[in-house]
Amino acid sequence: MFGWFRKKRFCPHNTNRLAEVASGGQVFITDLCCKKRKKLYSLGLVPGTEVQVLMNNGSGAIIIRANNSRISLSQALARQILVNQL
Repeated sequence: MFGWFRKKRFCPHNTNRLAEVASGGQVFITDLCCKKRKKLYSLGLVPGTEVQVLMNNGSGAIIIRANNSRISLSQALARQILVNQL
């Protein structure tokens, strides 16, 4: 049918997002609410993965450490990753 008719995935708004975690914070991923899920899975960012935020200035890229790798994500993508504190 039409592209605008597609059902959007529900993403709870009362949870923490990776973009909100300060530098030095340690969290684990609870859910991914984005269309780039396959890309994040290929980087090893799956629910249950422990993540350390190395740099987050609030604007620009966010740098994280996951699975002994450094990964740079845009703020827009980091806002779509739901996390909880360790």
